[in-house]
Amino acid sequence: MNARLQCARFVCYLEAIGLLVTLADYAQAQCVSDLFSSPGGYDRFAVSGMHQWYDNHSTEAKDKSNHCLSILHEANTFQDMGLALDAEARRPGLDSRQATALRKQANEQFWLRDKKIRAFMDCFNQA
Repeated sequence: MNARLQCARFVCYLEAIGLLVTLADYAQAQCVSDLFSSPGGYDRFAVSGMHQWYDNHSTEAKDKSNHCLSILHEANTFQDMGLALDAEARRPGLDSRQATALRKQANEQFWLRDKKIRAFMDCFNQA
């Protein structure tokens, strides 16, 4: 591998790392817990649907499983990161290789979100 190609790959990796750091800051900056606290504040994404499912249960069931909500909030962090990566992949001006890499990272985040949602349901059902 020649030096020019190695340098180009290194620059690409640095750009990807910078993007991930920026997206992580963006995802953390969003306050999603307020979204769930107001009636009618649900969005169309999976975590919100699970929170709505949780809210439709009895007060007793919610009291027993209240400790499970932290898992759902972790799922929401993965979802926010996946949505941010997907939005970045759709940005005009990206070449297809960069967009594909971003979509792959977004799909990994959505997979992690789904894993947390399953863990939340298991926690709720065992409570």
